Amino acid sequence: MTDNFDIEKFGLSFEKLNNQLANLLEKNKRLKQQNLELQEERIETLRINSELIKDLRESNDQSEKFQKQVVELLSDSKLLFQENKNLQERNREISHNNLVLKKELQERNEQMNKLQQQVLNLDKQKNEMQQLEKISRNLEKTLEMLEFDETNENDEKTIPLNDDIIQPADKFIKVPDTTSDSFDH
Repeated sequence: MTDNFDIEKFGLSFEKLNNQLANLLEKNKRLKQQNLELQEERIETLRINSELIKDLRESNDQSEKFQKQVVELLSDSKLLFQENKNLQERNREISHNNLVLKKELQERNEQMNKLQQQVLNLDKQKNEMQQLEKISRNLEKTLEMLEFDETNENDEKTIPLNDDIIQPADKFIKVPDTTSDSFDH
């Protein structure tokens, strides 16, 4: 009783303590269950966090790859921009050269046309010269024939027409001299 007495001294009875102990044990059981549930939640949260971290790392890796691609694309874009600028400049140069070449071609075409016209004129002159040479040859032949005829006429003036050798001079044929007037031109 001395133990009870001491406990009773504090105003607590065994039954009360037993009830409190049962209540505390029940509370402890609930807290252990709650702690177990919280640990399971914590494990699930850690698993989810681990997956999220893994996904985040993958996302970061993809983001880094994407950023690298963006940097590469920007670099490529700068290179393409510069190349486009160079091509535009080259195109301007080519266009200018084309204009110069077109002008030169036009000048050469004009020169060619002039040369063709000169060739045509020379051909025409050649044909005219050939015609003049033909005319000249014909005139020379005609002149030779006329000279031959004139020589013959002169011979005929001295040769009597009849079979008689002796005849008066007035019976000889006289041919008028027309050669000197016709070739003076």
